[in-house]
Amino acid sequence: MKKFKVAKFYTPQDYKTTICLDFLDKNSLVFAGYTYFVLDDYKAYHDIISKIQQIKKQNKLTVNDICKVVQNYVLDYFGIGSVDPIAYIQKYKLEQDRGENVTLSSLKNTRISQCLERSTFAHNIFKLLNFDCALVASNINFDGIEELHSFNVLKINEDYYVFDLICSKIYDKDMPPPIMCKLPKNIGEQIFKQKLINNFKTKNIEFVTQSGYKHKICYEFVKINTLENTL
Repeated sequence: MKKFKVAKFYTPQDYKTTICLDFLDKNSLVFAGYTYFVLDDYKAYHDIISKIQQIKKQNKLTVNDICKVVQNYVLDYFGIGSVDPIAYIQKYKLEQDRGENVTLSSLKNTRISQCLERSTFAHNIFKLLNFDCALVASNINFDGIEELHSFNVLKINEDYYVFDLICSKIYDKDMPPPIMCKLPKNIGEQIFKQKLINNFKTKNIEFVTQSGYKHKICYEFVKINTLENTL
């Protein structure tokens, strides 16, 4: 397993953008509202990297191809189907009452993960695949509803893109392309410096899922909160 500087805390603050650039190992604490989320399943990383390496032997993979493989792998790991938000809250409250953390492995095939767990897991996979990846918690407007959301920003050939596994309102099998939009270069640069100095809002991004459902999403970046000393 490659070694990275470890981020000890990652905590979304209400309607403020929070950014993590570091690999989150099993000693890292990802705050998830009630208790912490810990990424403990190192075998899962080995499996996805091996899968991509095997595909590469047979076909030349583009960056977008790799993103699709990661998208499918993450969603398959947590379980295909609609997410039950009540079960999600119950899981975290149960572990909180026990004085324990929720682990990645305990969410496998449960269908109760949401954007935080998905994007954090994807972030680590991209780091291991040598992508420049930022884990972001910020605001979105999804079909006219304002809410907090976690997603990834990838730096690809000096450009910056939102990679989003989307919120639990969409069935996991009914996903849009993983690369949602291209960000202005100055915003991308600020994200990767963890020094967001300007508020920024994308235009409404219209996308269609595999089943033909139309949605609109807008990403908002609001004055930076860095990882350290946020708790």
